[in-house]
Amino acid sequence: MTHVTTFSRPKSLRRIDGMPHEVLSELEAAFYRSFPHRLPLTEINRKMWFRYGTTEQDEFLWDDKGLARYRMVVGWICDGKRRVGMIQLREWHLSTQITDRYFFEAADCHSQDTSDFGTAVLWVWPIRSLALIGNLLEVCLVWIQPEYAKTSIWAAALNKLIKRRYLGRYSVMLLNACPWSYKADTIDVDGWRGRERWNKRRSAIARLARRVLDMRSMPPVGDSGDEDEWWLWRPLKSGVPSPRKREINWA
Repeated sequence: MTHVTTFSRPKSLRRIDGMPHEVLSELEAAFYRSFPHRLPLTEINRKMWFRYGTTEQDEFLWDDKGLARYRMVVGWICDGKRRVGMIQLREWHLSTQITDRYFFEAADCHSQDTSDFGTAVLWVWPIRSLALIGNLLEVCLVWIQPEYAKTSIWAAALNKLIKRRYLGRYSVMLLNACPWSYKADTIDVDGWRGRERWNKRRSAIARLARRVLDMRSMPPVGDSGDEDEWWLWRPLKSGVPSPRKREINWA
């Protein structure tokens, strides 16, 4: 999550040259984790690989009934032995007996990130209709060293992973067009100048995701129509209905 601090005079967004906190945490944890799977990225460089692994067990959401669970997938883009990028995904495993209310309460009580995801999904789909087609995939974080950003190697790695692990098996993939590799702690994002810069950056990320990941726009989340949450989606299996605003069934 991006932390925002309000200043009287907003400044420009600036890119993080070093690793964001979330990436540093994963780097520290990588010493104890196994990344048994790898995909070659030889179309970019013959020394480049994508190595990834999953958490050992699914995390139950809300209770132990098993109607909603998730598992994290963490992968590193490697140039030889050097880690130059990271991709973090969340696999949502859902029972076909799940209801809108159960899914929302399960997602809402776990974390702000899962709550936002659950709200975005339920705003446009009945959860059971997706669960009957397949599980859900969420793109949580993408980070790449600046000198490798122009190659779009992160997109090549993610697309290969989608084809290998999710295409034809999961129902949809969702992504929040948040400026992952930018920080907003030097701007007043609530002011019109800060909001304008923030929205320009989010628009650029959304355009990039549509171009390199084949993502599609979703209706804005919320009754006001304010696009504070810029979610995009991509069907991974046939039969997924297009997202449309709906009334959530709380029964």
